[in-house]
Amino acid sequence: MRFPFLLFFFFPAILFCAPTAPDTANQIAANAESAIERAGHCADAPALAHAVKSVDDALAVTPDEPALLYTRGYAGYVDSGLHRGPKNQAAGEQCLRDAAGFLERVKGAPWETEAAALRGAILGALIAMQKDPAQAGATLGPESSRLLAHAAAAA
Repeated sequence: MRFPFLLFFFFPAILFCAPTAPDTANQIAANAESAIERAGHCADAPALAHAVKSVDDALAVTPDEPALLYTRGYAGYVDSGLHRGPKNQAAGEQCLRDAAGFLERVKGAPWETEAAALRGAILGALIAMQKDPAQAGATLGPESSRLLAHAAAAA
C-alpha cells in the first residue's frame, strides 16, 4: 500500500526535476548574438569571449550548423572592432579573416544570404586595412562585389 502513496509524491518531483531538452542551435545562436551585440557596444572583451565560447561549444557538436557558423563569423567581425588602431591592426585583421572563414562555410537559407553580405563587408574592411589598398582591392574586390551583389539580389 505504500507504493502508490510514494508514487503520488515522487512522480511530480521526478517530472519537474527531469533534465530539459538541450537548446537548439538556433536558440544558442540567438542568445549568443544578443550577448555579442551587447559586448560589442560596450567594448567588453570578456563578455564577447563568453558568448563566443557558447557558440564554439555548440559548433564542436554540430560543426556545419549555419546559424552557429553565422553567429561565430559575426562574433569575429565584432571582435575586430575591439582591436582598432595601428597597434592592434594585425589582431583586428586576423579577427576579420577568421570571421570570413566561418562565414564562407555557411550554407542554406536564410543564413547563406546574410553570411554573403557580412562576408562581402568584411572583405571590404580587409581591403581598407592593407598597406596597399589598390592591390588588395584587385584581389579581394571582385569577391566582395560578387558577395554583396548576391546578397542584394536575394533580399
